Amino acid sequence: MSIHSVSTGTAKETGRTNTSLRKVVSIGEYAALVAVTIPPGKEAGEETHDNSDQALFIVEGRGEAILNGHAEPAGEHDAVFIPAGTAHNIKNSGVEDLQMFVVYSPPLGADAAAAARTWEAKNSYAIARSVSLVYEPRETEMRPFPGSIKWSSWKSTKLENVLFATDFSAASETALPYAVSIARRFHSNLLVTHVVNTDGYGLAGPEAVAQVLTGVKEVATLKIAGLMRSNHGEDLPYQAIVQEGVIDDTLLGIVEHEGIDLVVLGTHGRRGLDQLMLGSVAEKVFRLARCPVLTVGPNVPPLPSETAPFKHVLYPMELSVDVPDAAAHARTIAKAYDAQLTFLNVIENSFAAPDERAWLNVTAEHWFEDRVAPDLGLSKNAHFVQMFGNPATGIVSYARETSADLIVMNVHGAHPRLAGRLPGVAYRVVIEAPCPVLTVR
Repeated sequence: MSIHSVSTGTAKETGRTNTSLRKVVSIGEYAALVAVTIPPGKEAGEETHDNSDQALFIVEGRGEAILNGHAEPAGEHDAVFIPAGTAHNIKNSGVEDLQMFVVYSPPLGADAAAAARTWEAKNSYAIARSVSLVYEPRETEMRPFPGSIKWSSWKSTKLENVLFATDFSAASETALPYAVSIARRFHSNLLVTHVVNTDGYGLAGPEAVAQVLTGVKEVATLKIAGLMRSNHGEDLPYQAIVQEGVIDDTLLGIVEHEGIDLVVLGTHGRRGLDQLMLGSVAEKVFRLARCPVLTVGPNVPPLPSETAPFKHVLYPMELSVDVPDAAAHARTIAKAYDAQLTFLNVIENSFAAPDERAWLNVTAEHWFEDRVAPDLGLSKNAHFVQMFGNPATGIVSYARETSADLIVMNVHGAHPRLAGRLPGVAYRVVIEAPCPVLTVR
């Protein structure tokens, strides 16, 4: 984003408005000069600045100036004076961009604070000419924010049947409190499963194998009962499922047969091992299961209490024209636990200059506040953050810095022969994250 004819060289994009493109040209001690573009059919949004007068000069286009509810036409070469304390809104009623300059005296607090945090100097002179603030594609294209996104049509998410998979290891026991908490909170049916790996029984005869498997399955059923009784007493109903077979395929079969809405499992984070919850198996499950999968990775500490495990939910968002399933699950969990929900957008391999990054951040914040936040129903519990860099690194770093309790993210499906073998962002996040990761495909 840029205004090529702003000659100061120290201009910084910042500010707060609803649907307008806005660029702070320069800030002095007593006033600020701001360039604003309002696209056709859009408006700035009603605002009231109690401590700042405004002088608005329209240089191109036409529209309406609405002051304290009274609308007046305003077009090229018109000037509008807005005293402090006046409720005001500017609408573009034409077919071209409405371009204007606004002088704030004194500068708005947000503009001054943003300028103070940047490299730019205050009190720099500026000569600005009328040029629309438009997005200019670069060789490395940055994804635009979708204007037609339908965030008001949230999908409903259900968690009627929760499946907890265990191999009785410490890693799987770390995941159990999350399965129990979700089952209690959503009044879900809890199924606890153990899959007996049959790969090592090929050399024995059929009768011997059957006898051994019967004994192993009986022991596994008793271990499930002991695990649930020792950790959660007798007050939590559950269904034990013990089967034999290839672990990942058997788990996926249980998911289909039992109508599972959520799988919960732990992972040691190592690839190439064929035991339950070890690296490749966990990834194969979350890439092929028809339902979301909550994976508790090796860097997740034991949960001190299952009562409120999720206080901060992090959703690395995808810019879709509709509400992604992962976003709906993130919102559902945040509402159920009264948790903070942070929408995180990580832009990869961006060669944008610092001022362009700042402008894109402001545009993204306005888009979130206008298009997403009003329909969330989370009041002040919803936030938006944008970063630049490697997605997996950015997601994990932000989760660690903010003490996130859950990451919810979309994953792409894979061919059964490739699932669990391809490194990717989701796998890195699951293995490195300091909290559980809920993957939705």
